[in-house]
Amino acid sequence: MRKNRWICTAATATVAVVMFTGLPAVANAEDGEAPEPLDTLLSVTEVAASTDAPEREVLNDLADPNEITTGNDGSLSLYTEGSTTVIPGTSDEPITIGNVAIGMPDTKATVQGERIDDAVISFDGADGVTTVPVLKDDGSVQVTTIINDESAPTHYDYDLTLPDGTTLTLDNESGVVIAMDEEELVIGIAPAWAVDANGRAVATHYEIHGSTLRQIVDHTVDTVAYPVVADPWMGQQLFSRVEYANWERGAWNIKLVTSGWGRSIQIGVLGWGQGQLILNGAGWNEAVGRVRILSSRATYYQQYQCHVLGAYTPASGGPSWDLEGFRANRPWWRTDGGAYPSKCNW
Repeated sequence: MRKNRWICTAATATVAVVMFTGLPAVANAEDGEAPEPLDTLLSVTEVAASTDAPEREVLNDLADPNEITTGNDGSLSLYTEGSTTVIPGTSDEPITIGNVAIGMPDTKATVQGERIDDAVISFDGADGVTTVPVLKDDGSVQVTTIINDESAPTHYDYDLTLPDGTTLTLDNESGVVIAMDEEELVIGIAPAWAVDANGRAVATHYEIHGSTLRQIVDHTVDTVAYPVVADPWMGQQLFSRVEYANWERGAWNIKLVTSGWGRSIQIGVLGWGQGQLILNGAGWNEAVGRVRILSSRATYYQQYQCHVLGAYTPASGGPSWDLEGFRANRPWWRTDGGAYPSKCNW
């Protein structure tokens, strides 16, 4: 299942309770045998797509199977520009996204994963819990937890191994967790969410304990229908693509396509000011690291800053930014009135 939807992370971890009709239902685990993990995630995805909840469209934007490398141990690897993401074949090994390792919740014993779709591995754990990491096309991973009954734990720990000097923080207003090394974005984690088998929101939130991300899922209430699905969605790259577009008038034009993380940060999930700092710092460093020629002309960075600022807004401009090397150096673009009419390509 592939559908191009960009993450538009919710500004709060609470989602509205909605009653759904005419949509596929997941069998309640209390009525008999629990449904298959892939069926559960498919139902959540289809309901989310119909109610404009892209952060819960788990099975959309999957990594292209032709770009996935399968290891002898059953692991899945995806190389995106400048970074590699790996979902391990066994539960005792961490998920890795670039230079970050993420331990899966405790399964009490090592579990061999089962590949249930091209980009999806399922790990049956103890206490009625199934961990199902989903590999996305931008190198991010949606680590879904399927809670099959009320005997399951109400908290799930993800131990993060981060580069030295990294600070892990929870933004209480948005629910976003970010790890920063000064101005470098090391990893971002979308707000917590959880839904039950009827599509109703289940109360959930994150806590930070040192370098451990803990998700609390308050599923042991009478109104909850099992299985419950919850997740942390983790990503690193602010751009899914940075590439040479074409040669024009003696210079290269460069195309940048924001990832879900870059998109959500630009539209202000962490606040406008913080988003500007991250994209103008970590974002530009990431882009230059992937296409070095961007550092050769001042106009590239000027056009880039213009896109970040929003003169070419997400609503009108989409996720693709064009930086044209033949354009004039324009240090006063913020005040000379030419940025918006030219959509940052003056």
